[in-house]
Amino acid sequence: MKKVIKYMGWLTLIFFIGDLRNIIFSLLPSLSLHFILLLIFWFMLGIVIHEIGHLFCGLLSGYKFTTFQIVNLLWLKKEERIIFKFVKEIIPGQCIMEPANRFENFKFFWYNFGGVFFNFILMLVCGLILIWVNKEGFWNSFLFSAIIMNSYHFLTNIIPIEELANDGYNIKSGYASEEERRGIYTTLLIYSGLQKGLRYRDFDSKLFKIDKGTTINKFWSAYLVVWEFSRLDDLGQIKLAIEQLQRIKTEKLPKAMRAIIKINFLYYYLINDFSPECAKELYECEEVNEMLKAGGQGMSRIQAAYAYFIINDKIKFEYFMEKAENEAKKIREDGLKEMEFEKIEALKSLTCFTKIIHIH
Repeated sequence: MKKVIKYMGWLTLIFFIGDLRNIIFSLLPSLSLHFILLLIFWFMLGIVIHEIGHLFCGLLSGYKFTTFQIVNLLWLKKEERIIFKFVKEIIPGQCIMEPANRFENFKFFWYNFGGVFFNFILMLVCGLILIWVNKEGFWNSFLFSAIIMNSYHFLTNIIPIEELANDGYNIKSGYASEEERRGIYTTLLIYSGLQKGLRYRDFDSKLFKIDKGTTINKFWSAYLVVWEFSRLDDLGQIKLAIEQLQRIKTEKLPKAMRAIIKINFLYYYLINDFSPECAKELYECEEVNEMLKAGGQGMSRIQAAYAYFIINDKIKFEYFMEKAENEAKKIREDGLKEMEFEKIEALKSLTCFTKIIHIH
């Protein structure tokens, strides 16, 4: 499979340094508004093609459909039916599927490779038409913009980027170690399970197995430990959960993963083992601050706890609590929504928060 990827990469480069170079130079002086609009069109269509590639190759590999989203258009499987809805959360493109096999037979390559494979095929077909049929005018621009944008999607997804955990990185990780492969597998199962209404505590503990003594300093093995933290936390075993997080070597992890880990420690020092010094130090970390400001599930709740316990600002506390409940209502995964409301209620009881906010 690695030889296939290298071969496709070389073909991509050949398009730009071989026969297409004359077309490129002929197009450059004539860049116009219609060509820019075509680039935007193919950028968006390229995302759709990419996600359809994941879907198609996932189904061929035996995966089960979970969700498919383009911008704010969402298709999801609920109670064995696929439903469509408009959502406020905008994602350029995402296709999440559930692997049908046991971990021992986990087929990760084609599901991850399917997106770039479809982009490559479309780029190749448009390139051949442009070279051999010699289209002119609008069709020249149409085909060339298709090549540019599908090449962009191909290269930015096939070149491994850990910070993004893109397709190329997932494929590389799947071959790298059992722990990394298990991290990918477990993440897909959890996303699917949460959509069905499962909670973290409902998942089999065997899914999160990492042998003692294993160095955990890669993205997916770290994510596997974060999932185990969430499972133990949902079981009420917070001390064991924190011990799991302490196994992770964060120095070489991407910034976003470091933030996730530190935010979990932050909430622990606010709620479970109160330590103002540790909480302040974590809160002031650049990556933590950025993630809290970016928002998302649980972020307003954590800011509410910090406002109440550390800076003693009741107005900010009430503001963030109300915001946390409004955000929790928008969580589309039933299991995740249930857990988030439980955490909000637990925080209320700790702070004697009596203001009633109607959420239903």
